[in-house]
Amino acid sequence: REYSYTSPVPGNDVYLTIDYAFQQKCVKILEEGIADIRAQKDNIKNFGDAEAGSIVVLNAKTGEVLAEANYPNYDNSIFLRPSSDKEAQQAITNLFTDPTSPSLNRATQGLYPVGSTFKPITAIAALESGKTTSSRQIKCNGYLIINNHSHACMGYHSNISLKTAIAKSCNVYFQQIGVETGVETIDYWAKQFGLGEKTGIEINEYAGYRSNEETMNLKETDIYHKWTDSDTAQTSIGQLYTLFTPMQLATYCATIANNGVRYRTHMIDKITTYDRSKVVFENNPEKPEVIDKLDVNSYNLKVIQNAMRDVVASDYGTAYYSFLDFPLSVAAKTGTAENSGSDHCVFICYAPFEKPEVAVAVLLEHGAKGMFAMDVAKDLLNAYFFPEEVEATTNATE
Repeated sequence: REYSYTSPVPGNDVYLTIDYAFQQKCVKILEEGIADIRAQKDNIKNFGDAEAGSIVVLNAKTGEVLAEANYPNYDNSIFLRPSSDKEAQQAITNLFTDPTSPSLNRATQGLYPVGSTFKPITAIAALESGKTTSSRQIKCNGYLIINNHSHACMGYHSNISLKTAIAKSCNVYFQQIGVETGVETIDYWAKQFGLGEKTGIEINEYAGYRSNEETMNLKETDIYHKWTDSDTAQTSIGQLYTLFTPMQLATYCATIANNGVRYRTHMIDKITTYDRSKVVFENNPEKPEVIDKLDVNSYNLKVIQNAMRDVVASDYGTAYYSFLDFPLSVAAKTGTAENSGSDHCVFICYAPFEKPEVAVAVLLEHGAKGMFAMDVAKDLLNAYFFPEEVEATTNATE
């Protein structure tokens, strides 16, 4: 019998900012990048535990998400198959018990230490507070003693200035100016650039954690610990309690590229009625929503931008050899984040340097060596700026 009946009402149509063809290429690039890492496991000691990662590509001028990829991923058509389909039900069970968490949207819900990609924040905090200058030199002997604890650097850099310290990623330099600046000021500027804050994207995301005394109290509830300069030193290089999402990293990178203007990160282009006769909502790319215009000295920001350019353009930069033959100007920051197992490798960049169009964040879990994240980022930029050449090369290879 029929007790009642309600006529179906067509839902609205949602248009995304994601470029489908580019998205497909990004998924493949990420998957191949992780496969390349795992292929090295027999050649490199304690290596080969890489099995997951995420990439985000934003339109730097609007905050639009052009691509967002996670690995491992899954075929979501299994949810459309009937409950009587035992194969589909087993696939769903496997999906949520898989230790690599393929159901996790790492781009917006994966929380990671970000290593040296955080150093531009420490630099801005020190410059803005007057605790350092762009010309000041600090001597790096390969380590720094703070609170009777030795903080190691990845190299011996001798006397080094801020611009070169970013390009070479000198830990000692940033730990020194970080301690002088103080964690409160560093934390303030990290928040201004959207780190440890939700980006505003229309899907579920986590805010993450900035490394500060408040976070320490949340994490260390079972022991007494007083914040020390050693903690500030670790925070200054993106470690300790730092946990951010790849989406936040891309947004932060785009904010640097945009001279301190932070746009709302979004993936909805517009929403129309079912018959497409009326636009219900629209993110106008000509008038992108501005979340904040940071009150940061333009000269200081230019110092950071030029330093990030040197990461790629100078022969002492940490990404120089990876981008040696790349035809566009790129500004970037490399990062290696310590954790259990092989280190995570992180990379942020924007291009072209003179007139930024895209901002990119790459995070490879247990990627171990930064060159792998750089290679993924370069492939993403190639796929975006030179799609015809990439397509031709792919077809020729196949």
